[in-house]
Amino acid sequence: AVFWRGSWMELVKPLNIGLAVFKGLVFIAILTPIASPARLSVDNQVKRLASGAVKPDQFDWWLLRDRTGTYGKKALDLLAKSPDKVTAQWATRAKLNALGARPPRDESNETAEQNARPNLKEILVVSPLSASLPESFINQDFTQPGMMNAIDCLWRKLRENEPKCRAALLDLNGDNRPEILFLEDSDLVVFQETSKGWLVAGTKTIMRVGASEDFDARKLQAVQPAYKDLFIGEERIQIEWNNNPELAEPAAQAPSKP
Repeated sequence: AVFWRGSWMELVKPLNIGLAVFKGLVFIAILTPIASPARLSVDNQVKRLASGAVKPDQFDWWLLRDRTGTYGKKALDLLAKSPDKVTAQWATRAKLNALGARPPRDESNETAEQNARPNLKEILVVSPLSASLPESFINQDFTQPGMMNAIDCLWRKLRENEPKCRAALLDLNGDNRPEILFLEDSDLVVFQETSKGWLVAGTKTIMRVGASEDFDARKLQAVQPAYKDLFIGEERIQIEWNNNPELAEPAAQAPSKP
């Protein structure tokens, strides 16, 4: 248009309208199952698993569980009923949130030294002071399915430029036995000792700036929940409460009658 003006520029009008309609159709298709990236991703990954191109213990179960919405959850339901027992077991673990906090890493470039089992005695326990990890935790093999990748330093040696693991011992369920808490990046992972060893009991993503510094400074405290859980019959209900500061204020009491 700068160098050659002319009647040809009239074509810009219908072209703009046509391109706008085309883009609108593309966006609509993406928002429907026709071209949903989540559905296409799930279909592709499930086909790779079914064809044997990827083994169940190397499959990205976190993709189906966390990042593909209802398409991934429906795929997990079907895979949990798979005739292949190994696939069914992994799918069931994914549905039960028993995979750990992070998806599997690509270890193709890892050295044998980095893949060697780490010395868990070297993990720094920040709280309480002078505490150390229990021997039962130190001697446990965290390379087993469902445990791997919960916390990197439990199953592989860290590189020199990677931050070291820090742990804290704190009784969170009131059984007078401490759970073990790890904070890696923004992921808080809690281990609890059971008859089958130390298992991941819960995870939480903490996005608040300064959480890591508070963890290292031993600013940790187990407190009672603001609201209790509710039992309806034999079903335990955990209510999702609104994060409204006004709800924390005590209700105004009615004046007593004379």
